[in-house]
Amino acid sequence: LMGNTEEAQELQRERLNVALRQFGEDDPQTIPYRNFLADYYDQSRMRLLAREEYEAVLEIQREALGEFDGRLLEPLSRLTAIDIRLGDIRSARGQMVRVLENSTNATPSQRASALAVLGDWELARNRVEAAQDYYRQAYAALSAEQPLLAEAFFAAPQLINFVPPATAVDWQTKPTSYAWGYVVAQFEVSGDGKATNIVIAEAVPAVPMVSAYAHRLAEARLRPRFVNGEPTPTTGVSYRHDFRYPVGE
Repeated sequence: LMGNTEEAQELQRERLNVALRQFGEDDPQTIPYRNFLADYYDQSRMRLLAREEYEAVLEIQREALGEFDGRLLEPLSRLTAIDIRLGDIRSARGQMVRVLENSTNATPSQRASALAVLGDWELARNRVEAAQDYYRQAYAALSAEQPLLAEAFFAAPQLINFVPPATAVDWQTKPTSYAWGYVVAQFEVSGDGKATNIVIAEAVPAVPMVSAYAHRLAEARLRPRFVNGEPTPTTGVSYRHDFRYPVGE
């Protein structure tokens, strides 16, 4: 919030370095620290760095658990979700499919999360029928464990490949003075995962780049809400995004 993003990143990195010094590079005890740093990178839109940490987690788990252990589905799901946002076609998705096909110990929750991400992959490529088939499989996997889990998992639409527009602060190569603003969009989501009737309900301050949010949302795809195992349109969806904007001296 103070704007010192370089020091913030160094502090986040040092947290992992302490764990690496204590446990060793390849110790499974470092996994929570790697995931924490990867989540920070992902939230900060440093997704290539996030991917590196998730890949390290995957390799540690693969070495400890074997090639097709169901627990590999979690880091593979995270990697595939990163690839979707990056528009990447690397091998995380293929690895996840192989683990799903060969694992004998994956829990229903692990399978459902992986199947849902595979659906996201297809939907981001506008293959709606394939996406909905994966979502139905995910819903069925959770329903077999506990029906309420399936309803909760698909209770609301989820953005899968939305990239908010960059501000002048995001493009700066040198530190600059900035403040925080926010934009609130309201829209509907169709059963095939498209945002429609998008309205910018609030923007503080009303800087010119705010108008780009509606365009980006219209381009994005969302995992739709499911009711009784079927994709269902949703009204009254609200999305808020905080952004930085430059301020004068």
